[in-house]
Amino acid sequence: IFKKISEIRKDSVLLLVGDGEMNVQIHQWVEENDLADKVIFVGKVTNPEYYYRLADVIVLPSIFEGLSLATIESQIAGTPVVVSTAIPKEAIISDGCLRLSLKEDKWVDSILEYAERKVILDDRSKAYDMRKASKLLEEWYIRKAEEKNNA
Repeated sequence: IFKKISEIRKDSVLLLVGDGEMNVQIHQWVEENDLADKVIFVGKVTNPEYYYRLADVIVLPSIFEGLSLATIESQIAGTPVVVSTAIPKEAIISDGCLRLSLKEDKWVDSILEYAERKVILDDRSKAYDMRKASKLLEEWYIRKAEEKNNA
């Protein structure tokens, strides 16, 4: 997909954050396809959230995935996301996230389209508001303390 994107958008750069079992194969593929000057391997990091705003679009073509925090955090950061259908619908909290089957041939066009999109969070994103979450947690602790005092 990136090779096709780089042919369409000559200024494109692929930033790969993370590490995995296919790391060696990906490095080899990049070299074999003369893309070494267009791919940045960041490797495993403890602060992936710092990279979300660097991107025009985040792409997660996962085969297996639980609730993807990267998908949620990217949208909250204002970065559009194109993900596979392995990412559950619950991770979609804006109009800036598109789910595609890995079998679809729309990945290149969709990534290019979403790279130009602005993310507008909707009501689903409110569940991830830190102020509301901390208030709920505070209320829970107060309730538990009162229950213990009343026992």
